[in-house]
Order: sequence, then C-alpha cells, then structure tokens
Amino acid sequence: MGTGNKKAEEGYKNQGYTLIEIILSLAILCIVVVIALTALSSHASYLFSLGQQTAQVFDAQGKMNHVIQEPNGFLEPEVIIGPEMEVEIQLKNSHHAPSLSMNVDVREVHVKGKENKNRHSPTLKTYIPLY
Repeated sequence: MGTGNKKAEEGYKNQGYTLIEIILSLAILCIVVVIALTALSSHASYLFSLGQQTAQVFDAQGKMNHVIQEPNGFLEPEVIIGPEMEVEIQLKNSHHAPSLSMNVDVREVHVKGKENKNRHSPTLKTYIPLY
C-alpha cells in the first residue's frame, strides 16, 4: 500500500538546500562583509589622516627652509625664534684619534605646520648657526 507520495515511493532524494541552510549561509556572509567593510573604512580614514599630517609637515618644512635662508626676515605666528645661545659640538673618533670639540653660536627655531581641527599641528625644531 502506498503513502500517497509518489516521489517518496520511487526513492526520490531531495537534493536542494533547506531554508535554514540558506538563511544561515546568508547570515555568515553578511557578517563577513560587514567586518571587511569596517576594516576597509577605518583603513581609508587612517590613510586620509596620514595625508593631512604629511601636508602639515611639508608646510612646516617650507617655512623652516625660508627661516634658515633668512632668519631675521621671516615673522609669522607659527615661527618662534629663540635667543642666541652657545652649543658645544663634540666629534668623537673611535680610531685612537683625538676628539674634536668646538663651541658654536646658534639660535633655536620652532616652526608649526598648518592648523588642523582633529589633530595637533606638528612642530619642527632646529638650530641655525650665527655667522
């Protein structure tokens, strides 16, 4: 006597996916995609902030180069020219030669880069020898 299901009586096997398998695979796929997009987004914003920092440093470097060329003719609020001071420079040689030591009159200079709302502006510091 038959069950009324012709396919079951003939030994038919279901070869498709169940609804639970499809929903579970879509959920796993969505989780992986969300994690990947989050990682890419945070990396892109990090690269953008690095580009802004590089622009700030190049701006400060340009101002510093100008100050080095003309230390007395460059007055901007981002440039702080310190007082004159004397610095001792020591050069040591490891090959049994005597060390060299000399005093140099210098002026300390601080230069700030472009202002940025999100980050502090970089400050470059150098010493300019006085002639």
